[in-house]
This record gives sequence, structure tokens and C-alpha cells, in this order.
Amino acid sequence: MFASSRNAFTPAATDKLERYLGTVPKNVPDVIQWWIDHRRSFPCLSRMALDYHTILAMSVAVEQVFSRARRIITWERNRLSPQTTRALMCLGEWSLMGLVHDDDLAVIAQGGRVQPTKEEEDLSDIEMNIGFDKIDPASDDESVVDYVADK
Repeated sequence: MFASSRNAFTPAATDKLERYLGTVPKNVPDVIQWWIDHRRSFPCLSRMALDYHTILAMSVAVEQVFSRARRIITWERNRLSPQTTRALMCLGEWSLMGLVHDDDLAVIAQGGRVQPTKEEEDLSDIEMNIGFDKIDPASDDESVVDYVADK
């Protein structure tokens, strides 16, 4: 999730952060929807914000997160890297929120490739740093495919 934070900030990234910090605060009823609506203006920040805001905050919800994590990291599958575990947790939350289509997960789990929608194609011109989404599956004993197949 924050793998690219080890890199030094580029002037362009700093300018985008300054632009975001310079916006007038508004009373937003749905923070997640706001970041989805503004993902074109703030692509890197929106990805980080969605990762952050999809983490459950209540104590009961924390227990639910631990329960979900136990379903991901079973006694037999206990060597998943932190990056893969985090990716699976985010993927699960995004799926529950409708940000990821379950049909697409099934296609990917079978080794297929998902065709982007028109809206997703329009977002393809957003520049992201190389490796922003890097997860090293080579360090894991199990794969994302096994998790999706277990759902």
C-alpha cells in the first residue's frame, strides 16, 4: 500500500499535495465517494485515501477485520507476506463496497484478463509512478487465486 513512500517526493507529487491541501474544506457526507469522484484530480492521493478510509474504525469492526484476516491467513496458509495480506484485505473491502466487480475477480482467478469499461479507459491517461501497486507474490506460499477461489 505504501511501498512507493520510500521514494523521495517528486516536485510534481509535492505540487499535487499542495494543491489538495489548498482546497477549501467542505462538509462531505461520504468521504469515500468524494475520493472516487476526485480520483482524476488526485490519482495518488485518492488511492491512498481509499486504502485508508476502507479500514473499519469501530472496535466491533476491528474484530471483524481480525476475523477476516484469520480466514485469509489460515494455519495452513500462514506465510503470506504483509503486502499480499494487505492487498487481500483491501480487495475484500473494495469488493464489499462494489468498487471491484466479483465477475472480474472470477475471470482473473482463472488466469483471464478483464476488459476495462469506457470509464476505466478514460482514466488510463493518469500517470502513476512505476511500481505504485507492486506486490511481490514470489515471497508467498499461496496466491491471490487461492483466496478468491475460497470465497
